[in-house]
Parts: sequence; structure tokens; C-alpha cells
Amino acid sequence: MRGRDLSRAWNTLLQPERFDDPGINGLQVEGDRDIRRLLFGVSACEELFTFASTNDFDGIVVHHGLFWKDGPFLPVGMMGKRLRILLEGSLSLWAYHLPLDAHREVGNNYPALRDWGAEEVAPFGDWKGASIGACGAFLTEREPLPFGQMLSDYFNHPTIHLEGEGMVKRVGIVSGGGASFIQEAYQMGLDALITGEAEERSIYEARELGIHIYAMGHHATERMGVRLLGDWTTKNHAIECTFWDAPNPV
Repeated sequence: MRGRDLSRAWNTLLQPERFDDPGINGLQVEGDRDIRRLLFGVSACEELFTFASTNDFDGIVVHHGLFWKDGPFLPVGMMGKRLRILLEGSLSLWAYHLPLDAHREVGNNYPALRDWGAEEVAPFGDWKGASIGACGAFLTEREPLPFGQMLSDYFNHPTIHLEGEGMVKRVGIVSGGGASFIQEAYQMGLDALITGEAEERSIYEARELGIHIYAMGHHATERMGVRLLGDWTTKNHAIECTFWDAPNPV
């Protein structure tokens, strides 16, 4: 399959035009290979690119791309080294950022809530007019500490639990850097906010608003979307898709 045809398929699925995204979504570097094998990962980095180049992949798909609207764009230093690996290997690179957080089928947030057995799953996490997360409710209340352990097992990452008040029943999730959505969580009457990273002020907001915050790792909470997009691509376009997890504790 040609890379531009694959771009059209993904753009139709993910609708990146809906989002005011700091990332540049879609095809970021165009190689000249037909696409037979794709490598999926969370973030653009030399380690991921080298693995793709030395293992005969034709392209790479990531959540965090090389190019963002605030730069850098000059192919020097670290950026130049990364680009050389792609260009010398004739590898294409795609990135999908907020569209992959938000998608109900192949996103980072909706599928997680469904895996946990949440009901009434709905949009959450307003970012400039578009929801990038999801919220839902469990049929029964859950103890905060065992719930945190369940999250740790699910994401394969240690839990930072900033304790609020009471039991956990109604929860919201925004993968990555979503701690600022605690105010929206409060307005919606949620008991807990699950995200990747907490901020310094988050402990005070959790205590004062009475909402539990579970910070599960930026990288760890954003593995889901790229893996599911790979599954979708294999199913719909018969392309071999492999997820490779470059280690990242953050």
C-alpha cells in the first residue's frame, strides 16, 4: 500500500482536523517504500527509528511525533540525527497526537474505561472545544487503594496516588499530561481523575476538591492508542503491524 493512501485511511478514521493540536498530525516524513510492515511506538526517538531501520520496517507510527507547531524544525543536532536514520532507510513517519487520545475505538482513554467495566462512558477533558478523554461510572464503589493497585497492574507502572475523599465510583481519564482537568472532574461530580502525570499543585487540588488523582505515567497511559491503531490497520489493510515499547519510566 502506498503511504499516502494509508494517510487518507487514518485521517478518515481519526479526523485530526477536529482538534486544535500542538502536534502536527499525519505524515511527517515521507519515504519511498511501499508499506508492507509498520512499527508502532509511543514517541519518536533515535532508539525506535534504529530498531525500524535494522529490522526491515517500511514506516513508523507514533503518538508523539518529531514535529510540533512550536518547533524545532531545523535538521540539526538531535533532530538531524533522527532524520538521517529515517531518510537513509527511506522510512515514512506518521504521528497522531490528540486524535489518538480521543478516539472511541482506537484511542488511549475510552478503551481503558471499557476494559475496567465502567458504564455510561462519555466524553471528558475539554481541550479548546474538543474532548480528548472519557469518563464513566462503575456499578459499585471501589476502595481507593485497591483501585490504584488495579491501575498499576493494568498500565504496568507504579501508581502515584494523590488522595482525595471517599470511595471511587465515577472516574475520568485523560492520558498523558491531563492533571489540569481536575476542575472539570469536580464540576462533573467525579470521584477520581486518572492521567499520566501529576503537577506540583495537584496534591493540593486533590485534597481541597476531594478528588483522587492517579498518575500512572505519561508513556504508560499512551501505549494503548498506537497498539489499537496497529490492530485496526492489520485488520482493515492487511499490513503487518508491530508495537515496540522503547523503555520510558516517565
